[in-house]
Amino acid sequence: MQSIPASVKVEIVANRTTTIKASVEDVERTLALTIALVVNGDLPVSAQCVGDDHPGVTVPLALLGTAAVMYVLNYSLDNLSLMR
Repeated sequence: MQSIPASVKVEIVANRTTTIKASVEDVERTLALTIALVVNGDLPVSAQCVGDDHPGVTVPLALLGTAAVMYVLNYSLDNLSLMR
């Protein structure tokens, strides 16, 4: 491994960690709110449909499946966001 020569001065030019953290927190909050609204808005239907598909089960399973595929293919949210 090579090291940086002592004559080279290294400094942080821009720190985007606060904006990135805020963006991730916003996505998490939006996702949680969306799931809560879908599941709570469907409670009467979920009680009637025991064997059928309903959002209370389908949404979390779809999210887990998506995360599993991203993990297997070694994608991250950064790679996914670049694939527009």
